[in-house]
Order: sequence, then structure tokens, then C-alpha cells
Amino acid sequence: MVLIGLLICPPSGVFAAELKTIDSGICTDIIAHKAVGAGEVFGKDVGKLFCFTRVIGPYLAEKGQHVVHVWYYMETEKFRVTLPVRASNWGTYSSKTIRPFETGDWHVDVLDPEGEVISVFQFFIKE
Repeated sequence: MVLIGLLICPPSGVFAAELKTIDSGICTDIIAHKAVGAGEVFGKDVGKLFCFTRVIGPYLAEKGQHVVHVWYYMETEKFRVTLPVRASNWGTYSSKTIRPFETGDWHVDVLDPEGEVISVFQFFIKE
């Protein structure tokens, strides 16, 4: 009887732990819901970069499914945004203006609704 209860009402975090990202990364533009200019190294005059994330996994509308993009420059958090996930296969993105003096290591952590890291996208801004 306990097993049936778990199947009907899974414990908190079960669905979030199953979220995964595919076809995702850092890019220079988003066109027709696709990442354009994907890479890991960009020039200091890039202007703006996007973190495109396609999330797949169980979807529960009543749980307010979402992911969080956290942009870091040299291990300092620069920007955080919560993005809704509205289907079991959902693409979403955030963007960040990169100033010419912000050269060096960057990364974006993608967090599930429980705050667990499901992907990390590292990139470098060169002189």
C-alpha cells in the first residue's frame, strides 16, 4: 500500500531531480527558438550573450515548474532570473549584457525548482 501511495504522490523533489537539459548553451542570438552563434569563447565586444536551455522531464503545471539561470563572472554572481517551464520539452533563455572590461571566465548555472544544479555552461570573454 505504501508503494502505491508513492506512485500516486511522489515525494517532493522527485520530478525536479529528473529534469535534464539538451541542445543548450551560450550563444550570440536566439532565432526561431534556436540558439545561434553557440560557443565557449567570445570577444570582449560581443555585447550581449544568451543562455539557451531546453529542459526535458516530467511536467507538473500545478507545481509552477521553472528553472533558474545564475550568471557568474569570476565566481561572483552577476544576474539571476527564474524562467517558467510550461511543458515536458520546453526551451527558454536569459540574456546578459557583457561589458568590454568583463574579460575572463564566466559560467551560467541552471538550477531546478529545488535549487539543484542541472547544468553548467562555462565560457570565456577574451581581450
